[in-house]
Amino acid sequence: MKQYIKQIVIAIVAVGVIMGASIAPLFSHTARAAGQAAFNNDPQDYATVRVSNYTQNPGSTSSWSSNVTANNGDLVSFSIYYHNTSQTTANNTKVSLSVPIQISGSTFSVSGKVWADNASAVNGSASVNLQGTAGQQWTATLDSAYWYPNQTQSSPQSINTSMIASGASIGNIAPGWSTQGSVVVRYKVTASGGGGGGNAPIVQTNQATNVTTSAATLQGNVDPQGSTTTYWFEYGQTASFGYTTSQVNAGSSANSASQPISNLLPNTTYYFRVDAQNQYGTTHGSTLSFTTQNIVTGNAPLVTTTGSTNVAQSSATLNGQVNPNGATTNYWFEYGTTQSFGNTTSMQSAGAGSSFISASAPISGLAPSTTYYFRVDAQNQYGTTNGSILSFTTQSGGGSTGNAPLIITNVATNISQYGATLNGQVNPNGATTNYWFEYGTTQSFGNTTSMQSAGAGSSYSNVSVPVSGLAPNTTYYFRVDAQNQYGTTHGSTLSFTTQNIVTGNAPLVTTTGS
Repeated sequence: MKQYIKQIVIAIVAVGVIMGASIAPLFSHTARAAGQAAFNNDPQDYATVRVSNYTQNPGSTSSWSSNVTANNGDLVSFSIYYHNTSQTTANNTKVSLSVPIQISGSTFSVSGKVWADNASAVNGSASVNLQGTAGQQWTATLDSAYWYPNQTQSSPQSINTSMIASGASIGNIAPGWSTQGSVVVRYKVTASGGGGGGNAPIVQTNQATNVTTSAATLQGNVDPQGSTTTYWFEYGQTASFGYTTSQVNAGSSANSASQPISNLLPNTTYYFRVDAQNQYGTTHGSTLSFTTQNIVTGNAPLVTTTGSTNVAQSSATLNGQVNPNGATTNYWFEYGTTQSFGNTTSMQSAGAGSSFISASAPISGLAPSTTYYFRVDAQNQYGTTNGSILSFTTQSGGGSTGNAPLIITNVATNISQYGATLNGQVNPNGATTNYWFEYGTTQSFGNTTSMQSAGAGSSYSNVSVPVSGLAPNTTYYFRVDAQNQYGTTHGSTLSFTTQNIVTGNAPLVTTTGS
């Protein structure tokens, strides 16, 4: 029997070796007191405290270690990692970091820890080697602190920096890998004194300017700290750079730094920083980036949403115009009961011409007496263009002996600074019908013309109403509406812009005789 038990134990251990970390927490859970949590005791866990030179590796997730090198002015990031390896929630979890503010010597260490009300503290440390001249005094200044819950790299949560030394609370942490995370605290290290009574230069990298498809101008600021200083820029397609500009004399007083670079690739991200050096040391600026412009050899299509036709109780035809701009283009319509749409017609080809063509798509399955919004969209290899949003209202259910009128809103004419003529078409559908127009500076309108008779025929007839008292250089929205005993129909919404007021004067002339 003992032999069988021994074989079982060996088998369990073998499974633990194969599965890595999974078996260690199993035994620690059973041995841990009920309700007691624990952090970072899994073999796969990161070190509790790690360090990275943010200036040299901005945004990097693979540059963390127990020791880094930093130059004057560098930003250094410290990560405090946590992973609740128990089966119990860690209540009121806190993290802290102790960093010396005034530093003597060329190396300094930091210590940090993570703990909870029901979990003992887990400690860690990391160190930074400072690159400077003998006798310099260094200062570490707290820059920022962010919490990355669940190990996410985007949208971190800001941490109260005043609580970092004593313990910043990150709340209750549930057990498991999915809730592991870290708090990243960033410090700036600066040097002064030493080297015969002078200081290394202070530098600041600024955003690049004049960015084109193949060139840019790198910008920064340099403070020589009273000693003759030269500066240069490093740049390249990675944060390791690879290219260096020529050195420029910055004199001995603070001034801006600028150098143009060329022969870049289009649509490519470049990283860069400014560096400066005097007899007391070399300083590297923070790393920034820019992206060169893309080479555009064509244009996205042009589109215009022109309105709806054949509007019935449950169907309509959507209309627009598309100009492919010389590239193979497809178009479609979006529509729905809100301006977020929700429905899309199938894609249709608009060809590859350079002029506007008519585009239309019938839709069905609509609800009666309902306002629908729609627009035309088009796409080619150079981009996607969305048309303006218009609307129409389906006919009401009506009675068994007749139908609500059919209407079409047409474009406005006779547009001046203060007036315009609103146009449309009305089909009374065989019942005595009245029509009117709504208009205003928004699609809620706000103004209505007087009601006029459209008769009782069964075919479309043109209708129009002049409006006045408008504001110059202003966009107005309008639609035609009609009503008979079987219901009210609203036309699609169109728009126009009144003319601007011209402030100049016509020429003056005088006939002087023959």
